[in-house]
Amino acid sequence: MKRVCIFAHYDRDNMVDRYVLNYLQGLRNVAQHIVFVSTSRLTDPDIETLGHLCDSVITRENVGHDFMSWQTGLTSIDDIAVYDELIVCNDSVYGPLYPLEMVFNRMAKQACDFWGITNDRHKAFHLDSYFIVFRKHLVASNPFKEFWQSITPEESKTRIIEKYEIGLTDYLVREGFKPATYAEYSPSFLRYLLTLGPPWGFHRCLWLFVVAPLSGVVPRWKQMAPPPRSSFVVTYSYWRELIIRRKMPFLKIGLLKSNPTGAYIDDYEQVLKKYSNYDVTLIKNHLRRMKYGGA
Repeated sequence: MKRVCIFAHYDRDNMVDRYVLNYLQGLRNVAQHIVFVSTSRLTDPDIETLGHLCDSVITRENVGHDFMSWQTGLTSIDDIAVYDELIVCNDSVYGPLYPLEMVFNRMAKQACDFWGITNDRHKAFHLDSYFIVFRKHLVASNPFKEFWQSITPEESKTRIIEKYEIGLTDYLVREGFKPATYAEYSPSFLRYLLTLGPPWGFHRCLWLFVVAPLSGVVPRWKQMAPPPRSSFVVTYSYWRELIIRRKMPFLKIGLLKSNPTGAYIDDYEQVLKKYSNYDVTLIKNHLRRMKYGGA
C-alpha cells in the first residue's frame, strides 16, 4: 500500500516538540509521503529537522484550524492519484503506542471506504478527526473533492466540530460511503463504575450495590445507570480500556491536559510502560513545558 499523509500542527511556542517528531517517525513506517502543515512560526532549525522526516513543510496563517491545514496540504499534492490511501492526522495525541503497521494491517481487512481510530456519538455519529484514512476510490470521488473545496475559515471550535468533523462523516455516509472504526469499546455497567478509579470505584460500587439498596435511598435502577453513550468521549472516559483491550495507538493530550470527563488518570505512566514501549518522558516534558500539570 502506498500512502500519503497530511499532518496538521500547531504549537503556541512556535516549535516542534519531540513527541511530534516521534509521531512522525511512526508515520514514516506506513506513509511514503508526508506533508507537514503548521500554523506556527517555525524556526529554520525545526524546518531542517522536519526535512529529514517529511517530504514537504508548509507554514500558513493561523486560521481555520486543522481542516484548513488539511485542505492546504491536499492542494499541494499534484499526484495524489498514485496513492492507495490518504491519511489526515494532527498533533493532539501522544503516540504511536503500538506500531501503526499493526493498525493498518488489521484495517486492510475491513470492507470500508474510510476509517478512523475511534468514533464519537456526541450529537451525531462521526469518526474522530485526529486520525482518519481515506481509500483511493473515495479520494478520487467528486463528493470528497467537493467537501474539501467547501472548507472556509471558522474560528469557533464548536462550529468546526459541527460543520466539518461531524459534517465530514455525515456527508460521506449520505453519499453512500462506508466508515469503519479501529478501536471501539462498549463497557458494562460495572466496568463503567470502575473507571472512576480507586478509591472511588470501590466506594461507589459499595454504595450502589450494598448500602443504597438496603437503605432504600435509590428508588429506581436507572438512577444508577451510566450516562448515555452520547454524553461522554470514549477516548477520555475509557482511555485505559482502549489501550489495553483494543490496542489503541494514541493517548489524547486533552485527557492529561484538562481531564474533562474526570477519568482516573494517575496511573497513565504505569499503563503505558506495561503495555507499550512509548517513551513517557516525551509526555512529561511536553506537559511540563505547556504547564498543564501532571508532569
